[in-house]
Amino acid sequence: MTPWTRCIGSTVSVLALLGLTLWLRPGVLLAQNTPRVQITLPTTGATWTTTATLITVAGTARDNKRVVRVTWTNDRGGSGPAQGTTGWSAQVPLQPGANRLTVTAFDADGRQGQAVLTVTLTSVPPPITLAWDDTNTSGDGFQMQRCVGPLPCTFATVATIAFTDRSWTDTTVLSGQAYCYRLAVTLGARVGPYSNTACRP
Repeated sequence: MTPWTRCIGSTVSVLALLGLTLWLRPGVLLAQNTPRVQITLPTTGATWTTTATLITVAGTARDNKRVVRVTWTNDRGGSGPAQGTTGWSAQVPLQPGANRLTVTAFDADGRQGQAVLTVTLTSVPPPITLAWDDTNTSGDGFQMQRCVGPLPCTFATVATIAFTDRSWTDTTVLSGQAYCYRLAVTLGARVGPYSNTACRP
């Protein structure tokens, strides 16, 4: 008897298709299936690159029987349960370099299905710290504006800073980007004038 056949009564027909095995005899149909897992976040592709050390991985799991749990593992270290079953998500910490993430779904019969995503954590650039002197004797605070350079670029407010502070650190910078900054004193609804512009790199 081959691995693909099994006797059920006196008449047997077997159809094996990609993990789905149908045992057929008159009046009997028995389906054996493994859960199907799909990763949809952060991508539906096989690879992803990020500078974030903690990412959300999410997706779906389906089975002809009930999916009872979903777990994740990282070959660089770390594992845990996902939240949800047919629709699931997990917060996954990353290590620098390539991280092979395996998501496994389990059905009520203990069968397993998996999906794999390789996430590469690139180097995180150091934050940018700006410092200033101010001779104003009155004000409510400072307004920091930033634009993605090089100049000319469109400024947007990124922080409101206490009037007593004389420095501020931007921790949201990304690799390969140039940033320009300017600062203004705020007093009620009044803003400005703005300082000179400082750019990096």
